[in-house]
Amino acid sequence: MKHGKLFLIFAIMAQFAFAQTSGGPDAFGYSWKNSDDAQGPVFNWVDITGSGTLVAGVADDNAVGPFTLPFQFYYYDSSYTEIKIGSNGWVSLNNVGNLAHCFPVIPTPSIGGDNLICPFTTDLNFNDGSVTNYGSIYYHTLGTDTFIVSYIDAPFWVNATPDFVGYNTFQVIFDASDYSITFQYLQMEDTLASYVSACIRNSVVGIENKDGSIGLEVYADTILPPDSMAVKFTCPGCFTVGVEEDQISVNVYPNPAENYVNVGAEGLLYFELIDESGRILQVETGNRMDLSAFTAGIYILRIVTEEKTSFSKILIR
Repeated sequence: MKHGKLFLIFAIMAQFAFAQTSGGPDAFGYSWKNSDDAQGPVFNWVDITGSGTLVAGVADDNAVGPFTLPFQFYYYDSSYTEIKIGSNGWVSLNNVGNLAHCFPVIPTPSIGGDNLICPFTTDLNFNDGSVTNYGSIYYHTLGTDTFIVSYIDAPFWVNATPDFVGYNTFQVIFDASDYSITFQYLQMEDTLASYVSACIRNSVVGIENKDGSIGLEVYADTILPPDSMAVKFTCPGCFTVGVEEDQISVNVYPNPAENYVNVGAEGLLYFELIDESGRILQVETGNRMDLSAFTAGIYILRIVTEEKTSFSKILIR
């Protein structure tokens, strides 16, 4: 009878997890929506197997790279120009050597590696032993602002001969036009090939920052991403260079900023720099504010015009 009750609890938990179509924001400001959400992304698989670059050297429990991104990509409180690709379904904007099963909860500080972007982090295997492994990874640049990493027919590791089984095809898309990250799942296995109850996570989907203190977890453990699903991570206002609200244009630039920030808005009266605790640190009645006296971090600009008041998140580097 206990087993029946336990199964019912797990079934209810699984139903709830799949019912979620959005999450966040986290402490920095990132949120996610999936393609089941009315305001979520549209699933639109991008096939790069004919045009992309095959990633060489990927095997079992390893990482390759770093590879140079075609643009500067802002992610949490830093910007990056390189990416590392892991065999276990993760990429990182840090030079992470490896992340192996068991996996941590997202976020978890300083376990395995940080700055992790996990489209489907689980015990995968691209090792080419006595039987040729059919899994592959490609990367490709589209236009000037899109970079894609695709895992094609990625198999699970199993303790057998051959030591791989199953097919998982998914990708991660970096969009420098708005610094969003999208995961797409073309065809996924319904269950993990092996499960270790002692592990905190046997699989995990999500993102976390460079020290693992902030992040968002979307799917975890036995709750796997479904076929034909897209999950998009955005951080509204975090990296905005232009905001259009109620026909009044408000431009904040550069963002991230270093020594100064400019604010352009019709009928601008003044703007304030506010810290995360709500304290007003500085007031500017012109268009440019000197930021040289402030430490790196996330701040808020309160922008007051003749017509309205608006807010914009700004990163000082």
